Amino acid sequence: MQNYTATRDYIEKYSELGWFNGLDKDGLEVVENFKLLAKLNQYELTMFEGNKHIIPEYIRFLGISPEDDWLPAHVSIVEAALQYGWDIDNELAAMSQYSAAFPELEDYGNIFQFIDYSYHLALYHLRKDKFVDALNCLLQALESSIKIENGKYFKRCIALFEAFRGFATPSQLDSYALLFKKILEGELKNEKGISYFDNRIKFNHPHTTH
Repeated sequence: MQNYTATRDYIEKYSELGWFNGLDKDGLEVVENFKLLAKLNQYELTMFEGNKHIIPEYIRFLGISPEDDWLPAHVSIVEAALQYGWDIDNELAAMSQYSAAFPELEDYGNIFQFIDYSYHLALYHLRKDKFVDALNCLLQALESSIKIENGKYFKRCIALFEAFRGFATPSQLDSYALLFKKILEGELKNEKGISYFDNRIKFNHPHTTH
């Protein structure tokens, strides 16, 4: 969002569509949905213009917004914090009422956005030297990347985790190893004559006659 003036003008065009005549119930509902979307986009635009003070109001507005808008808003808030170097610890705490359900999302689009959110949240925590929190976010992103086979974020998360492995707790290292164990089990499952169990690779040679 570089051309903020043009973007704001565009948002204004669909923020008030009530001047349409003869709208039925469905039409009025569409108009209200556009109003909500416009308001969310106005908050986001104001934030990306460098106005941190708008974030608490933005978060409160999520309370009357559709659940589908929660995750994109979280991504935007964290990205803005990284862009401007803001401390948003208080805002993250306020958003926890919405973000707690994100790991349970199932469809591809939501999982991808959750990966994006977790990865950028990890960067935010790393900037503040909160290594354990950052590594937890990376583990979440890694697990979700494996689920939807997203190679780009998979490689990014591995690189970051390895760079800060020395700060990981034993539990985090166990979770990290378990993810790769599952990957190996899944890959070798399709290999004829090879299996993996109890941290050992077994070769099942065919019987031959002499």
